[in-house]
Amino acid sequence: MTDYYNYDAGVHRRLRMDAYLAAIRPKQLNTFSQDFRPQSYDLLLTEELNLGTDQAVKCLPMTKLSFEEEPSDYLCAFLHELTGNNNGGLKGKRAVFIPAAESEPVSTLDSSGIGTLYCVAVDSRNKLLPKYVNNLPDSPGFYPFDQVLETLTTNPGAYGKLTRTLLLRLFHWFRQKDKVPGAMNLLFSTHSEERLKRSITNPAYFTDMQFACLNGTESAQLNEGYSQTIANEALTKMLEIEKCDIIKINSVFGQDQPFKSKVDAYSMNRFWGMGRPEYSKMAVPSEEKDQWPSILSEIRDPSHVDEFPLHKCALEGDTEGILALLKSGLSVEQRDRESWAPIHHAAWFGHLEAMEVLLTKGKCDPNITNDNGSTPLHLAASKGRCYVVELLLNFKDINLNAVDNCNKTALNLCENIDKPDLQAVAQLLRSAMSKPTPTIKVLLMDGTNRMLNLVSGANTTVLQLQQQMMQEIEIPENCADVFTIWICSRNLQLQLKPEHKPIQHLNDWKRKIVQLLTSWDPSREDAQLFWRRHASLSMTKEKMVRHPVAIRLLFYEAYHNYINSYYPCSTQDAVILGGILLQLNHGDYDSRKARNIIVSESALKSLIPGTKKSEKNQNWSKELLTQYKAFSQRMINRNRSVQVLQHQFLKICWNLTVYGSAFFTGKVNLKNARQLTEVFIGINDIGIHIIVVPTKNMLQTFSYDTIEWLHDKENEMLVIQMKELNKGGMQIKTRQAGLVKHLMDKLSQLNTLALTM
Repeated sequence: MTDYYNYDAGVHRRLRMDAYLAAIRPKQLNTFSQDFRPQSYDLLLTEELNLGTDQAVKCLPMTKLSFEEEPSDYLCAFLHELTGNNNGGLKGKRAVFIPAAESEPVSTLDSSGIGTLYCVAVDSRNKLLPKYVNNLPDSPGFYPFDQVLETLTTNPGAYGKLTRTLLLRLFHWFRQKDKVPGAMNLLFSTHSEERLKRSITNPAYFTDMQFACLNGTESAQLNEGYSQTIANEALTKMLEIEKCDIIKINSVFGQDQPFKSKVDAYSMNRFWGMGRPEYSKMAVPSEEKDQWPSILSEIRDPSHVDEFPLHKCALEGDTEGILALLKSGLSVEQRDRESWAPIHHAAWFGHLEAMEVLLTKGKCDPNITNDNGSTPLHLAASKGRCYVVELLLNFKDINLNAVDNCNKTALNLCENIDKPDLQAVAQLLRSAMSKPTPTIKVLLMDGTNRMLNLVSGANTTVLQLQQQMMQEIEIPENCADVFTIWICSRNLQLQLKPEHKPIQHLNDWKRKIVQLLTSWDPSREDAQLFWRRHASLSMTKEKMVRHPVAIRLLFYEAYHNYINSYYPCSTQDAVILGGILLQLNHGDYDSRKARNIIVSESALKSLIPGTKKSEKNQNWSKELLTQYKAFSQRMINRNRSVQVLQHQFLKICWNLTVYGSAFFTGKVNLKNARQLTEVFIGINDIGIHIIVVPTKNMLQTFSYDTIEWLHDKENEMLVIQMKELNKGGMQIKTRQAGLVKHLMDKLSQLNTLALTM
């Protein structure tokens, strides 16, 4: 250690000299693995009386050092004595001489021309014991090094004259050594003798580093008392039991510094990704056979080829056989006993033409996985099949970020292996991942939108988009089940499941979905993706939401449904909600401006639902202004932030029977009606609500505990029957009856659970 820091014993060839001590301690164990920062260290200083001013100043500790003494041992012992000796005194790791800089003033040097400053490294876990240190005459204590340097500039009189220069010498020395790789690690590393004391392979310790018991001595003279006597006995016992001839000491045992591991050699597991082997059916491979084609025959019985002919053709690269089997109706997604599809074998063995046939003619999913979560891209990348990887990258739906069961991407499997073919694959993958990712627009209910990445192309799932949206709008994880992705058009709104693929639904919307679930003209149903309230969100859960972004989005969705008459309400509720909206839009009530606020029909449209404005004998402007004034006065000494006002609006909406409903469409047969009447079907955790479409008036509400329901598939009808006999019910004609029943089943369980809590 001393040689590393250019320690020159000739510098100290004097009888006695003043040696100053800079005991420095890192604040954290890994501080020295970073760039040198003064704020990461503490420095030990003592107090001395300044004879010129009779004031105490802080100084570096000083002692007399003889050239006959080994500096490191002597100074570490001095530090131990200075800080309390056996009462918690510090044990330095080593003392390192710090030479004076060439630019340093001559006045700071001693009579021989050398300023003797030593840096003593102290373990970050070593602390001073206040009850002993406070009674010591020199009052030693640790101070943050950065504050010491700052005070040195702002108040230099707080330090002794020589100490000021030595502190600067220490700082510049640290900056210089920080540029030397590993210097800080060595300075604060545990001394080799200390590591040997703690070595479990050698419990005995001798000052001359010899093992006396190995030379026939039954016991050894130990230098550290009873504990080392026990250690020696342990070593003797070990020798009796193990009968060892040689003991090897791990020189870095107990080392508290970080190390970087280096791989000298590695071995590839050729069976990786092939599933659990059937050991009872393994056969010893013939030496005449090629090693790789024999892998599958080693782990499968002979009937495997007959049982999975498409897999056999893919394994052998037989494109004609693959085409013939595809024409016969065999599925490209059929799995063998190890859960591999034919494309997995083609990717593993690098059969490019077979891959192309399976992908283009067989329409195989390029991201199909086996039970290990491995895609064809994983298998091709792990084997260095460069051309196969290039083919897969040409498919827009390929998922470069797919992870297997070990949370590894295809790039992870090849980027750290120093083989030309694997590195070529890694470069292809990096290049593909650096290209701009296609995006999709998702609308929010506040009128804004977010462009989210299609990380898996057309196979991007709702869950992947949802995770991105959470990060985009900075909503915490505890709000993950409050919102989700919906696909909506003019007359159809569907909440998507986490595993659904939005691109696929958008492509199928007009062609399949609208025709399947409605009788509307598909050409007028332009679909868009929305980020909206989750249909299964319970009222109890929603009332616990406090995040401002979540409250804002819930407010705008509630406002949208309220103003468009999807939430039928009383006149009193409409007035209260209108007053809150005026407070939100115009701030506190001002009598001078109030009369000019509501003057037009367009202004009322943003405050009152259209169905309410048509009510007779209702002076909406007057009632809204009166409510606005009352609400503003009631809130005068309260928090009137936008978030609070939006939450107030939601609290009123929570009392509306239909709040939080997912809406479907259907038709019912009303008395005195010549034809079926169109209705909205609202489903929430309270029950089912029937709203007449033309008037937006509530027709009927049924709570879950009062009804039974079933899906009449033959007649495309939802049948509602009251539990009490002769109490009637309702039949709703709708192609969405299956969706309605499924949601009712789910939300009724939440309702039952809420009632029992």
